[in-house]
Amino acid sequence: VQVHTDTNFYRARLTCGAGIAIETNYKVKGAGKVRETRETTGVLIRAEPAGEIDGDYDFTMLGLEGDIIVLFDRDSGLPLQVRGEAPRVGATIVDLKSVTMRSPDRGG
Repeated sequence: VQVHTDTNFYRARLTCGAGIAIETNYKVKGAGKVRETRETTGVLIRAEPAGEIDGDYDFTMLGLEGDIIVLFDRDSGLPLQVRGEAPRVGATIVDLKSVTMRSPDRGG
């Protein structure tokens, strides 16, 4: 897919594959906490500049750079975890902490 950041265009390749089992600990608004091991489907996002870039490489997701992996719950499809490289920190994991589910009559 083509992605436009504030100043540049990137060609992002999304590759889907088997994920890993991860421990979850998040709150569902109106339904309580979910604290269990969940099986996931992983999506690897790898972006390359589509032509010359203006300034520094600026493709990020939630502040993460490089190869980014999003782990989705196999049953619900919720994005449970995002993995990537954080500037000055290194390998970083961002976990889902809270979610508000859409009602079935609102397209969700």
